[in-house]
Amino acid sequence: MLFRVNCVTINLRRKESMVRALKYRLVNVNTNLTGIWTGECVYDPAPELPDQECRVSFTLEFRHGWFGRLSGLIQDDPEKGAPEAAPIKGTVKGEHVAFVMSRPVYYVMVGQKMITLEEYIKRAWDMPLDSPVAPYLVSYVGIVSPSGTEISGTWQILSGVIQFFSLGRRCEFPGPGGSGRWKVTRGF
Repeated sequence: MLFRVNCVTINLRRKESMVRALKYRLVNVNTNLTGIWTGECVYDPAPELPDQECRVSFTLEFRHGWFGRLSGLIQDDPEKGAPEAAPIKGTVKGEHVAFVMSRPVYYVMVGQKMITLEEYIKRAWDMPLDSPVAPYLVSYVGIVSPSGTEISGTWQILSGVIQFFSLGRRCEFPGPGGSGRWKVTRGF
């Protein structure tokens, strides 16, 4: 028996694995996220600033690989966010998207602007850093809209202890973490 699917003729008497591979390919094509997306991150209110909502616009470049793998870059609006692009790695399974972003430099939000942790420590305590602080990871989860043109979800930075060395001394202070919402729209 022969069928025609997306201009491809297949013989159903062939191995079942070929049919499974074609089915996966058809599903993967329907959820391919490769491209440029634009959107916004909204920070949840922080206890120290409960009435202040911070929004940062960004561009997300997705590369959708085999088996639902995602890679790419996030570039914040340099006026409010980090000036350098940050790499992402993750997965997509059906409508569910999950990825982790790793900034090349550790940034903190001060008021409505992001500055490097090194700059913050210098301003706050007049302490130089002996070496850069390891960057934090931001976890994103989201849902792709049925049209495939929007993704929305939540993001989170886990709180923990930030360690650094200044003039040979080990220093640390609590890292506050953070969370919020994000939404992107596919650019065509």
